[in-house]
Order: sequence, then C-alpha cells, then structure tokens
Amino acid sequence: MKLLSPPGLAGIAVLAVSPSERAAVLAALESPSGAPCHPVAGQASMRAVLKLAGRVVDDVLVVVRSGGELELHVHGSPA
Repeated sequence: MKLLSPPGLAGIAVLAVSPSERAAVLAALESPSGAPCHPVAGQASMRAVLKLAGRVVDDVLVVVRSGGELELHVHGSPA
C-alpha cells in the first residue's frame, strides 16, 4: 500500500492498493449494508466500510484503477 496524498495531518488520505494486496484489503471492506465489496473496473466509485477485528473503523471510498489497482480514500485525521 502506498500513500498518494501528501504526508501530514489532513481530513482525507488517499492510498494505492497494488493487485497483490487487493484480496486482503477487500476482505476488510464491505458495503454499508453489510454485503461483500466487489468493485469492478469501469464502475463508479463505491462507498464501503472498513472493518478491523470485526469493528467498523472508517467509511471509505473505493476507486478501481487500471491494472487491477484500487485507490482508497480514507479519513486521515487521528480522530
């Protein structure tokens, strides 16, 4: 995973997820209704929730990039 936005304090952080990391990241994401997150190339950005240890920790935006990469827009503040 690579940080695409400038480092430092910000409201939003943008992360690039490589194709080799895609399955692990998608396993931690689900739709707001609880369905598995399956973003498809050419589809509009989708909203998802990020769950860690079974607990929702963030509301994120998932964008499919070329070559099977994903882009995650997550909240960047410590709160």
